[in-house]
Amino acid sequence: MPQTFYIENDEEIISVIGRLRRSSSEENFFVFPKRALVLQSIVNLRLFQREAEKLGKQIVIVTQDEAGKVLAEKAGLLTER
Repeated sequence: MPQTFYIENDEEIISVIGRLRRSSSEENFFVFPKRALVLQSIVNLRLFQREAEKLGKQIVIVTQDEAGKVLAEKAGLLTER
């Protein structure tokens, strides 16, 4: 069963990765608000993707932030609105 995480605007990537590590689900949805700090850096998103692969988990980014969505897709992440 998928697990959903709601991320704060100012939450750091290490905190988001920590949530992924603690998740018992293979499929995880991360809901980001517009202008979330994590979504503004391709490096953060690549780290996030790499950690998911290492853990054997799938992550889906859910956001209405168009720029963040584009960056997430460039990093190889699945996205939804």
